[in-house]
Amino acid sequence: MIRPRCSPPVRQKGAVTIIAAILFLVIVGYGAVVALDMGSSEVVDTTLQRDSLDARFIAEAGLERAFQRFKSGVACAAVFPDGPYTLGRGSFSVTNAVLEGANCRVTVQGMVGLASRTMDAVATPDVTVYDFYEPFPSSADFATVWATEVVTKNEGSSGFSSQDCGGACSGAVGGSVMAETNATGQRDWFQAYRERAIPTLNTGSGLTVDVSLAYKKYHQGSRTTRQEIEIRLYDSSRSRETVLWSDTSHSNANNWVLVNQSVSLPSSRDYDRLRIFFNLKEFKFNQVQVWVDEITIATP
Repeated sequence: MIRPRCSPPVRQKGAVTIIAAILFLVIVGYGAVVALDMGSSEVVDTTLQRDSLDARFIAEAGLERAFQRFKSGVACAAVFPDGPYTLGRGSFSVTNAVLEGANCRVTVQGMVGLASRTMDAVATPDVTVYDFYEPFPSSADFATVWATEVVTKNEGSSGFSSQDCGGACSGAVGGSVMAETNATGQRDWFQAYRERAIPTLNTGSGLTVDVSLAYKKYHQGSRTTRQEIEIRLYDSSRSRETVLWSDTSHSNANNWVLVNQSVSLPSSRDYDRLRIFFNLKEFKFNQVQVWVDEITIATP
């Protein structure tokens, strides 16, 4: 029997070395691919985290813009939609605004690349400090300050009166404003208003003011037809008028009556005029008269 010859041990060792080298190269190559992939993922994650943080800062800037608009008098419902506005590497948009009592809840979206952050916060209206006082100090002052008179029915007159609310009002000085129908004639009708400039009262997103004044009424005889007084604020830039106080009752008591009340004013108004409106009409020959004194308007 003829036996096959075996390769020498030295030649077999050479083949094993080649196989080991190939396996080593495969393992090293796979490790490099994994390392590169992990490194790339870390770079992407870091970029997204940075973009997300920047998107948050941009959203906060959008909130500041919305807050400033609300505090400057823009109605809450008109704060959105607003944008998008470019800021740095991204942009923001005001996507919602809802009134919560006197406050406004605003939602803003910030975008940077693929990252998006949505934030919401509550804006409160500015606290407006306002104080106006009209004591009708003198006839000379009245002639200057209350010079504007608009008359609709001219059977009467209005002007300064030396009568003030005296003991009924604490610290009253000067006189008052007075309106009356003509002393002669029948069923005389006087309808008019006096107007003066006042420091501008900005209502922002809505404002409540305290109003106080004193008034008195008188008419001859047992009855009258009309004996109305109103205090009004007027926004000349928008031609808008708001009634602060009114009284339509009929009285011949000739006594001062004090008024103290709170009034809610509409938003987005710049009131720069104060008006006192009179509507007086006689029953037969009975003359009608009214007086107003010590008007104050102030924020609580």
